[in-house]
Amino acid sequence: MQTSVISNDRWRGLDPHERILPEFLNALGYASHAVGKWHLGFCRRAFAPTRRGFSSHFGYWGRTRTTSAIGWKRIAALCSTHDNNNYFAFLQNMTMTGWDMREDLKPAANETAGKYSKTLFTDRAVEIIRGHRGETRPLFLYFAHLAPHIGGTSGEPLQAPEDIVAHFSYIQDPKRRIYAGMLNLLDQSVGRIVSALQENEMLENSVLVFTSDNGGVGDVEGSRGNNFPLRGMKGTLFEAGVRAVGAIWSPLIEKPQRVFQGLMHISDWLPTIYHLAGGNMSDLPPQLDGLNMWPSLSRDEPSLRKEVLLNIDPTTSSKALMAGMYKTVSGTRATRADLINSTRLAFMPPDCSMLYVCVVFLAIASLVDSARVQPHAVVIVADDLGWRDVGFHGSSSIPTPNIDSLAYSGVILHNYYVQPLHAVEGCPPHGPITSYVITNPRCWGLDPLERILPEYLNALGYASHAVGKWHLGFCRRAFAPTRRGFASHFGYWGSHQDYFSHQMEEECSTLYMTMTGWDMREDLKPVANETAGKYSTTLFTDRAVEIIQGHRGERRPLFLYLAHLAPHVGGTSGEPLQAPEDIVARFSYIQDPKRRIYAGMLTLLDQSVGRIVSALQESEMLENSVLVFTSDNGGVGDVEGSRGNNFPLRGMKGTLFEGGVRAVGTIWSPLIEKPQRVFQGLMHISDWLPTIYHLAGNNLSILCLNLKNSIAIRSSTGGNVSDLPPQLDGLNMWPSLSRGEPSLRGEVLLNIDPITGSKALRAGKYKIITGPRVVRDVELYGWYGDPGALNLNETTQPLYEGTLEYLKENDFTGATLGDLGYLPSEEKQEMLRKEAAVTCLRDETNPTACDPSQVPCVFDLSVDPCEQMNLVELCPKAESERNGHFWPPDLLGFLESRLLSYEESKVPPLILNVSEDPNADPSLWHGMWTYWLDNDIP
Repeated sequence: MQTSVISNDRWRGLDPHERILPEFLNALGYASHAVGKWHLGFCRRAFAPTRRGFSSHFGYWGRTRTTSAIGWKRIAALCSTHDNNNYFAFLQNMTMTGWDMREDLKPAANETAGKYSKTLFTDRAVEIIRGHRGETRPLFLYFAHLAPHIGGTSGEPLQAPEDIVAHFSYIQDPKRRIYAGMLNLLDQSVGRIVSALQENEMLENSVLVFTSDNGGVGDVEGSRGNNFPLRGMKGTLFEAGVRAVGAIWSPLIEKPQRVFQGLMHISDWLPTIYHLAGGNMSDLPPQLDGLNMWPSLSRDEPSLRKEVLLNIDPTTSSKALMAGMYKTVSGTRATRADLINSTRLAFMPPDCSMLYVCVVFLAIASLVDSARVQPHAVVIVADDLGWRDVGFHGSSSIPTPNIDSLAYSGVILHNYYVQPLHAVEGCPPHGPITSYVITNPRCWGLDPLERILPEYLNALGYASHAVGKWHLGFCRRAFAPTRRGFASHFGYWGSHQDYFSHQMEEECSTLYMTMTGWDMREDLKPVANETAGKYSTTLFTDRAVEIIQGHRGERRPLFLYLAHLAPHVGGTSGEPLQAPEDIVARFSYIQDPKRRIYAGMLTLLDQSVGRIVSALQESEMLENSVLVFTSDNGGVGDVEGSRGNNFPLRGMKGTLFEGGVRAVGTIWSPLIEKPQRVFQGLMHISDWLPTIYHLAGNNLSILCLNLKNSIAIRSSTGGNVSDLPPQLDGLNMWPSLSRGEPSLRGEVLLNIDPITGSKALRAGKYKIITGPRVVRDVELYGWYGDPGALNLNETTQPLYEGTLEYLKENDFTGATLGDLGYLPSEEKQEMLRKEAAVTCLRDETNPTACDPSQVPCVFDLSVDPCEQMNLVELCPKAESERNGHFWPPDLLGFLESRLLSYEESKVPPLILNVSEDPNADPSLWHGMWTYWLDNDIP
């Protein structure tokens, strides 16, 4: 409890282990700044405001300072200490004088000399508001005025500019006239803050609180505060010392323009603001005395506070309590006996007809009444997953119950596109352009200056973690995931690895050699020895579950990026497909031995999804989460030893046919307003960045201003997508995904390869492909899928007894979502499965001629999703209609012109070194693939 203020000459302050409001708000994504008075101790740096959660502080550290043009920044402390320690005896009865003005830790007395304190502080507060315009992080600005506290040295306790004081010539008391000038500038400060908020388009989404820190000081210490008709003054436990001026304004208040009669204490601001900021009240320390008063302040509900402990002074034993309508005060009436005698505790009448009250303006942070906190975002990426490798697209030879249950309970993306090779969320298709994947011995990668999703989310308060595949370059540390916004990364940096040994082989054609090395990291640290012999999918799932469990109860929302290796080929020594033998044994009914192993790989991938859903539920995070499941590109058929199934789509990974670029994709969240459906609109993988960014601000985007306890709040329904760089190709698809609104996307640029010249674009229902059909010296333009399929339209395959058992026992997602009421009925699931299936015009795989290296191929995907009929060959441009299918005469020219416009605006890939570098050889670096161009590797 309080006995006295902190004087400059005493070694004391607020315990650095005691968390204060900016530290709580920073954990929710705020940018916190302080202006003006600190007065919580400064004998060590640990007490300073910039060590207590504030990114910046402009003001003074002590309890008072002069405000005039002469010596206004100096502070005098009378040292009347009587410590038993003789070491301090020399301090007795001496006066210390010094300047007290800081920019963070740096003295700023010379730069500010002669300038009036209130004006300086207001200028800085306005500057912070203007500088925060358009920022994505919410702002907490703590603005603590000196006024109208006494401040002057040399017998000048009250100070104000003479021209302002002259306005109050009608006030007889000269000290009261100066006090009026001080209060007038304080009042103008409030107006300037309000104007700044309005000019910066923030006022109509703000909350402002105006309050005093304590009662006014009457005719003692040279002050002239007026507490009439309340009894007492600052320092006493009578009403005038503890009952303060207070008001709150905001468009968010449901019932404004009223007087709230309920009890409230200044300590209630912390939990109230924390609640508005999206914090969970249960996360606050149980010893906090404050209560969340927002229901009372906004809707005029009865106050939760039934009593207020006003103080218990451990030195003087004075105490006071307000309980309901009754109040008790006990102990001494004097608060510094040398200054205040009993007569001064009586009523102090006003002069003239004006009533003034000493106030401190608290601009208490920008807030929002949030029904929910920012959602956790989990993105799960499958590597080289084929279109019909999942049950909800018609396959049943390899059951994927967890992925299916997630899809059926959420939204299935039917026309969802990716890059032909290794798509990355948020990397736009025409900047950078895809030519080939990043190979380990070549030094290139994603431009370190290009911001990616975790960096945007971190600015909104997220904790971002990555697990699994990186594959965005690693020749230098600057390319590593922990240098790109992720707080941690567990996984591998290259394109693939052996599922058990975690080695990776790279054929270096220009160097005529094979490089082999381990590729497994905990952040930057190699962990190949610790993980050897453990299956990659299981390792990655275990770590993802560990991150989720460790995040339980955290105030910051979680962004988890889980990029699986599966079902990409991985094995060395002629074993491209790998899975534990006991899992593979479940699929004895599959005749092709490679497809059996592939089934085992896909099974553990599916179980991973179920384990993630279960972990979120067990950690009480699922019902405030958004889960995205996507493939990076199409599946790989019977080449490179893989056995992906893209039936009935044409082509495979690396091609621009649908089997290479039309991917498995689904999203699930309780936030989806219209779930359990198939979304037919166009969407591209680059749309995830603005969509998730929008959702990440879904409870508030706060803009804080501060005048010692005032907060300005800017709320929104999401992160402001207009804050994203204009060159991003992605679109915010949340209205379409959540409410079923039409897609904002009318076309998708599928790729422009700057090396081979191949290009493809989908515009509406039409698609154009031009350029070579050879991928890495192999012609890939047919259909690649399950060898057991009889024709392209075979959408159902027999379910074996063992498969049915497996479905029942291992659908963790279905069990969890079913218990929560999100899983649709079996009838609805079958209906969604049929709607999500692709039906071809013909059963057989003999298409109309299409050789895009000679003439562009054009398909009408609304009737020909399997790309069997090339309209350029089938329908000469002179004809307007053929076989019942409309062929617009200018369609080819239009599609070619759209491709040309993209090509003219494309951003070339960042290639630092296109040659294979022999220095990348892991044999030179303890057998590890590593950042070989940074020569300080131990």
